[in-house]
Amino acid sequence: SAIGVTYIARQFGVQVNADAVEEAIQRGTLTKLKDFSNYFFDHGVLVKIRKFSASELTDKKYIYPCVGIMKDGRSYILAGADTRDGNDQAKIIAIDPMDPTAQPERFDITEFVDAWSGQIVLVSRSSGEASKDRIFDWKWFLPELYRFKGIMAMTFIVSLIVHALGVAPIIYIQISLDKVLGYQALSTLYVLTGAIVLALIFSGLLNYGRDYVINYIATTIESRLTGDVFDKLLDLPAQTFQVNSPMEMEGKVQSVQSVRTFFSRQILTNLYDAAGIFVFVPILFGYSPILTLVVLGFASLQGLIDLASKYRQRDLAKLVGEANMDRIRTLRETVAGIDSVKTLSQEAIQRREWRSAAAGSIRRNFTMLTTSNMTSAINGTLSSLMTVAIVFTGITLVFAGSLSAGAIISCNMLGGKIVSPIKGLITFFADTHIITGAMAQISSIWNANPERVGGGSQHVIKGDYGLKDVTVMFDDHEALSKVNMKIPARGKVAIVGPSASGKSTLLRLLQGLLKPNEGLLEVDGSNLASLD
Repeated sequence: SAIGVTYIARQFGVQVNADAVEEAIQRGTLTKLKDFSNYFFDHGVLVKIRKFSASELTDKKYIYPCVGIMKDGRSYILAGADTRDGNDQAKIIAIDPMDPTAQPERFDITEFVDAWSGQIVLVSRSSGEASKDRIFDWKWFLPELYRFKGIMAMTFIVSLIVHALGVAPIIYIQISLDKVLGYQALSTLYVLTGAIVLALIFSGLLNYGRDYVINYIATTIESRLTGDVFDKLLDLPAQTFQVNSPMEMEGKVQSVQSVRTFFSRQILTNLYDAAGIFVFVPILFGYSPILTLVVLGFASLQGLIDLASKYRQRDLAKLVGEANMDRIRTLRETVAGIDSVKTLSQEAIQRREWRSAAAGSIRRNFTMLTTSNMTSAINGTLSSLMTVAIVFTGITLVFAGSLSAGAIISCNMLGGKIVSPIKGLITFFADTHIITGAMAQISSIWNANPERVGGGSQHVIKGDYGLKDVTVMFDDHEALSKVNMKIPARGKVAIVGPSASGKSTLLRLLQGLLKPNEGLLEVDGSNLASLD
């Protein structure tokens, strides 16, 4: 594995002496994972060992080149996965680092997985910044959040105080009904009113401070991600931008905003709102254990209904998106090709296509709105039924002498405060697809291998090019296939051909912006891959 890492590091312009690595192996200083990582980190190389599945080998192509660890202890440099025949028939392209000829071998995905330990060694160039050097996944956020551990703990305590102050209006109403009205104690009413006003003002200030901290933490993470993702984008090889459209790359960078929104609204806000459960449930239990069970039962039922609705709406949203795209595509094609439509008298055909696309979009939007309205109606009914259940149960408890009339109203208000955080906790995981998709977009940039520069010798280029069986592929599509030619230095050569025949790809190849997937590209008799 160490020799494989050494060869991959050279592709990123980091020179690691292979003889020194072999000596370290013989001394046994690279047997432990920590020593292994630290050794290469001292040379400016980041090494991370990760568990991967077979599907990830074909789906996450940004991990290549990497080192695959086999069950028998051997290691291969994994150069890529050929998925032109489908993921099930994929070929893993591997090089034995101990083979002096460095000839690539092709393994069937099933054959490779049978002999593979499931571990790969990810190799990248160290940037010198801890945040950039970490792999972007859920664990990336832990050090960022750990920086705010003190302020987050204080904010949690503040949230408990805010929720405790939220009980003040409830107590105010109960005392006013049970004591003030019965004894017509106006002076007590004045004192209670003044106290409740001060408590609510103080609660409002604390609430503002809590929201400010939430926005501050989320904004800090967003600012870190925004700058680092753009730096990672600039480090990508030019070939990456040939495979992905500009709009797609923009969308990946803009996914940072979705991460910020999820952290501020779904994680931090839900966390601090859930703190109210620790305040309101014990108080409600103090009033009546029976009413507590009633409230928790209705709250859980509403949360489960919301959870099922969110999963259903998520499936419908995909269908709605596809239908809306068909609608937009039909309109765009009609407007862009209006001359052909008029010339060929295609108005009737386009009319049918438009009505069919529009009808499909309208039907799916209507289905989604119906589902949303049904959920709102059911939860509204359950909320009203909870009030009825609390009042009914409370009155029976009043007749039994274990509850006062004012306490019924207090229990009803407490129940309303408990329902929302419980529903938020239950439906939390139904919304994780938002950040999962955004993180997948960002990770395709963040975890991709940077441009390979600075790895060879330098000399003045005269411009004598030679191409031998050169193939350039974008994903599974061949832009150039087995090209052989010679271009003399200072010569003038015209490149002609139909659209999408590979003219621009060839020019980018000659500029060094693209690297051939197969074959040899020589400049002045030297392999372009060996030049800086």
